[in-house]
Amino acid sequence: MFESSQRPREYLWAYSKLPKPPLKVLDIGCGRSNGESGIEDFAKFLCEQGYDVTGIDIKPISWRHENFTFRHESITNNSLPSETFDVVVSFQVWHHVGMGYQLGVPKECQERCANGHIIFLNEVHRVLKTNGVAIITTVIEPSLRRDDTRQFTRETAHNLVVQKGFEVLHEEAITTPNYTLFLLHLRKKESNHG
Repeated sequence: MFESSQRPREYLWAYSKLPKPPLKVLDIGCGRSNGESGIEDFAKFLCEQGYDVTGIDIKPISWRHENFTFRHESITNNSLPSETFDVVVSFQVWHHVGMGYQLGVPKECQERCANGHIIFLNEVHRVLKTNGVAIITTVIEPSLRRDDTRQFTRETAHNLVVQKGFEVLHEEAITTPNYTLFLLHLRKKESNHG
């Protein structure tokens, strides 16, 4: 299904949590990172399954599909309409938002803001319909110590999403040789608490 992907377990977990199409999906960070092949496979797969997918990324992408719309903008400063999407997915992006991590983007265009992770959650909450589903994966400790990665603990990540108006439906940690990946399956509650 995701032959070229280096993240098949992450994608399969996410797909198992998705409601069935037709639905409107926002994929945050749908472009390639570090030249990694397969990062775009999840959005392509969803398009082929009948989902209406909008991708947003600060890096341009080259692929197209009739069920796909691309927005070349940052999630922290975007023109997406409120309460539009049934589902938001984001794979290993949250811990980089606001940390100045944008390979392939000119240095003068890289954003750095101390509360980028909070803006990210606020924007996910804003663009989701009430009771909409969010699937977010992020690196948590123990992790590689890098300047481009926000260091979350499992407890911190969990508490942040709850404070921002999400119900945690399921969470899981996957340990790899280099880091621990935290997978969150969330539902937007009726009102944002923060």
